[in-house]
Amino acid sequence: MPFMRFAFNTSLSAEQVAGRLAVITSIEPSWWPPRNDSPATFFGAVGDRSFKLRRNITYRNSFLPTIHGVVVDDVAETRVKVTMSLHPFVAVFLLVWFALIGVFIEKLIASNEFAWTGPAAVPVGMGVFAIALTIGAFFPEACIAKRIIMTTLKAKALP
Repeated sequence: MPFMRFAFNTSLSAEQVAGRLAVITSIEPSWWPPRNDSPATFFGAVGDRSFKLRRNITYRNSFLPTIHGVVVDDVAETRVKVTMSLHPFVAVFLLVWFALIGVFIEKLIASNEFAWTGPAAVPVGMGVFAIALTIGAFFPEACIAKRIIMTTLKAKALP
């Protein structure tokens, strides 16, 4: 499953980090009626030492990263550790999807009917498509969110 981890230092205090993230974050809208009229950059929750966010987008993307962050006081600076991953429901769905594809391919191999053409091409193609779709939808969004977070918090590269 795709995920991205990164950490950075900032000269801001932990309280300032929480404050800056709170300014660009709104509470999660209700699922019905479906509307997205918030000007906030992110939806989620920001605590004193942690945050859980997702980007506010105007289009549908089931592979949008869920962003978990922890704020840790360092010697002279504040360190922010961020992990981006798929929504748990999407991750479980993909695991079931790949398990079913694996079972189907295993049955074809066991019956000596596996060939790269014909019936075996369908599950292999479905697996390749699912991998390409997940990577193509997750990582560009993760890079955008990373850039926004690091810019907002005045990130400094780690040595």
